[in-house]
Amino acid sequence: MSREDLAGRLAVAADLVVEGTTNEVVTAFSEAGVHHIVLKGPLLRGRLFPEGDNHVSADIDILVAPDDWPAAEAELARLKFEPRLLDIIPGDRPNHARPYARSTVGPAVDLHRTLLGAEAPADLVWSVLARESTQTTLGHTSVNVLNLAGQLLHVALHAAQNGVGDARTLRYLERCIEITDDRDAAEALRIARAIEATDAFALGLSLVPSGLALNWRLGIAPSASVLTALRAASAPNTAHAIEWLATRKSFGDRARFVLHKAFPPTEYMASSYPNAHSRGGLLLAYPTRWIWLARQLPPSLRAWRQARRDSGRTSG
Repeated sequence: MSREDLAGRLAVAADLVVEGTTNEVVTAFSEAGVHHIVLKGPLLRGRLFPEGDNHVSADIDILVAPDDWPAAEAELARLKFEPRLLDIIPGDRPNHARPYARSTVGPAVDLHRTLLGAEAPADLVWSVLARESTQTTLGHTSVNVLNLAGQLLHVALHAAQNGVGDARTLRYLERCIEITDDRDAAEALRIARAIEATDAFALGLSLVPSGLALNWRLGIAPSASVLTALRAASAPNTAHAIEWLATRKSFGDRARFVLHKAFPPTEYMASSYPNAHSRGGLLLAYPTRWIWLARQLPPSLRAWRQARRDSGRTSG
């Protein structure tokens, strides 16, 4: 068996696992009355690459109506998914999703409050995207997904989130543009404006040649901001944290941010460091975090300073 054949078989096997988990979660959400939209995974890949694709999804992304978030969490808990509480540091940047994983091997579930790049309130984002959803089937399960215009928007926002360093996302974006006509592209722009995501949409499109041409036809372009430059360059998350720190208005806010980043809540530590569930493990986890932060700081500072130069700001 050739290496390519083996990769293809492994991808098919992994897809079946992701498909089974998606069906399990979607069925649980539907039976509990949780309104949701499956954002990507095998369904997106099948739409973009009907001939097949060897990429394997590592997680399942599901957008949930804000009012249904508690019920969605309860269903995931019933299915033995545990949350990774990475969004509970006081004063930190807002998180668009919370990951859930089982202790056994299998795909994680990213439960989305909103889409990264959308500045509108989460309830508005949901109401807009819910109108842009359609039903399809995954196996024997009916699944809510975004229509083609909504899919183009989401893939572009995902590209803006990951930047030029994520070749797979850019390949998905190029394919999404290829199968989308100008009418659907104009609809995607309308949706982007409704959820206040026009800048991120334009940024994502600008990362591939066909997207640049589409931006020109749509009459949009990404802004020259530090955040835009950081996203476009696939800057480390710590560089985004530095920009967040730089934009805090008072010394107290900045000091609290640094303190909470160095000493996150114990629930955050337990989600991030497997040995931090015990008191002794927690005491060892904090120095491990400080060492990691120290290693991240120099390249993140360089990326942040470059982003400020690229956006026309000074690095002072």
